[in-house]
Amino acid sequence: MVKRSKVLARLSLLAALTVAGQAAGLPQPFTGPFVNAMLLVTVALVGWIPAVGLGCITPVVALLRGLLPAGLGLAVPVIALGNGLLVSAYAAMARLWGRPPAYPGALAGTVAVAGAALAKYLWLTLGVKVLLPFVLGAKLPPSLVLVLTTWQLFTALAGGFAALAFCAVLVRTGLLSLWRSEEGEEAGC
Repeated sequence: MVKRSKVLARLSLLAALTVAGQAAGLPQPFTGPFVNAMLLVTVALVGWIPAVGLGCITPVVALLRGLLPAGLGLAVPVIALGNGLLVSAYAAMARLWGRPPAYPGALAGTVAVAGAALAKYLWLTLGVKVLLPFVLGAKLPPSLVLVLTTWQLFTALAGGFAALAFCAVLVRTGLLSLWRSEEGEEAGC
């Protein structure tokens, strides 16, 4: 029960920071990498299942905040699944190297971030170019396709590398130990 309470408290803090970052009103080139970084930091510090939950909330906030055009409410599930794929692929790839997501190392971290960003990009490309036009009955404008596909690849890569740098600082400074309990709980494991 104590572990669940700690996970919930940590997730609440990370979710509040993420939503505050989205609400700050910064342009997409800042907001996108920040949100992706927070998703991967959540994987590292809390776990991939809570990070998937956070990834489902962020496109709803983007829609409510006006970062996603109002007419694209149907894109929310596609983006949420893309976020879930990002965090799941990152966690799985870090583990393939035998490393926890909080400190995968330079090579494993780079491969995990690049692979996860590519997985999200491929899913969003399928969703935006095939699924949404099928549901809407019309193709999306090229500028919107660019924002929801190629820009997402770049923001996922930028956010992923920022998350790796942040977690590396936490490990090097010993602050990661603040996220561990006396019972031997390890963040991101």
